[in-house]
Amino acid sequence: ATALDRHAPERIATDGGKMVKIDYTRPEEPSVAVFIQQLYSQRDTPKIANGRVPLVLSIMAPNHRPIQVTRDLAGFWKNHYPAIKKEMERRYPRHEWRAM
Repeated sequence: ATALDRHAPERIATDGGKMVKIDYTRPEEPSVAVFIQQLYSQRDTPKIANGRVPLVLSIMAPNHRPIQVTRDLAGFWKNHYPAIKKEMERRYPRHEWRAM
């Protein structure tokens, strides 16, 4: 991989090995749109640029709409996910909703 790929990769890997494209439209706030189930093994916000730049996560529901936008994934799991999980379990019972 080139130095540019290491500092500003085109994609990041999520649960299950799915590669998600990083959006650099706003270079000061690189972001990804990712389904919530693809983040279950991720406790902290993914970072690029040798761990210096946290990605803005647009956490998506099964209907492809954002549930939450955050740079603090640990805070999301702790403070927001329990309520979101209850609502999403009712709306999307066929999807996996892990206890965190």
